[in-house]
Amino acid sequence: MGKILFNIFIVYLIWQFLRMFFAVKKVQKGFSEQMNDLNQKVNQQNTSQNSQKASSQKEKNDEGEYVDFEEIK
Repeated sequence: MGKILFNIFIVYLIWQFLRMFFAVKKVQKGFSEQMNDLNQKVNQQNTSQNSQKASSQKEKNDEGEYVDFEEIK
């Protein structure tokens, strides 16, 4: 009788350990996916900002030379 209870207890411990293991794996996977999504968003923002800077530099170069304004009275 004692041996059966001990075996049931061991099986219960193994079951709890497996549940905990898979729960931790699930949380790790979710965290990794969130970090990957965040990195992709940051990279997209950086590339869009770089393209905006490049287009604004082209516009500045197309404007020509600055001539100082003098007011005539």
